[in-house]
Amino acid sequence: MSDNNAVLTETRGRVLLITLNRPEAMNAVNTDLAQGLISAVEQLDTDDGLTAGVLTGSGRGFCSGMDLKAFATGGPPQGFDQFLENGARKPL
Repeated sequence: MSDNNAVLTETRGRVLLITLNRPEAMNAVNTDLAQGLISAVEQLDTDDGLTAGVLTGSGRGFCSGMDLKAFATGGPPQGFDQFLENGARKPL
């Protein structure tokens, strides 16, 4: 499991299960979730024992998109735009 509660990780064999964990906000992307997702994908890409990742969401929805309240007060999550451009090197 990761330290960031907004994103949980679990290794299952050679697969990294990445769970968006903000069910109260339909897993909307805020800074904590963005940073957790970036960290999880870095873990996937740098661990030679992992071959793929599975991305899922907790609660009743996968992801409702950007957290507009957080965006209005703090702007977009730092570094998330670069993450979206580059993505993961391994299948996700």
